[in-house]
Amino acid sequence: MKNFHFDTIVIGGGIIGLSCAYALSKKGQKVAVIERKHIGAGASGSSAAMLECQTEAHRGDVFMSLAKPSLNLFPSLAEEIKDLTGQGFGYEKNGILNLALNEEEAVLFENETIRQVYSKFKARWLSKNDVASLYPEVTPHQYGGAFFEKDGQLVGERYVAAMAQAARQKGVDIREGEAVTSFKTSKNRT
Repeated sequence: MKNFHFDTIVIGGGIIGLSCAYALSKKGQKVAVIERKHIGAGASGSSAAMLECQTEAHRGDVFMSLAKPSLNLFPSLAEEIKDLTGQGFGYEKNGILNLALNEEEAVLFENETIRQVYSKFKARWLSKNDVASLYPEVTPHQYGGAFFEKDGQLVGERYVAAMAQAARQKGVDIREGEAVTSFKTSKNRT
């Protein structure tokens, strides 16, 4: 078997692995991505592709300390990838409506919008009537909703394909259909 040398080997060809490989290659590293099946075969290929920083704020301060800067950086990354590859992937910063389906959720979500506004996020509580008026296609069995204005969406499969193309254009060696079954260390390196 032929030996190859890389500065970094990324295991997994989903959006996180491809993004890491792309970023490392921009810093001058020689990078390989090893994917057991095919690019986007796991969660990245079947996700709803929502950019949910505010919607997921209930995860706590540690999550938000990473999610908020990521959400702010994403528009420039999206533009960079689109410029490099010529591929659009439906990125929209159109907000996400989180519906309350019972009274308990309504209280939680309304309190979350208040907390987020206090934290300098754009969020607003929509009453049951507001939701019915603005979104008539939504179920009448709702108790209002929290609208998180900075969240958005994209077409996940197209974004994965664009990121893979961008990584390849930066010299990343993407190997599909190869499984990593073990690591061998030498000279205290893995």
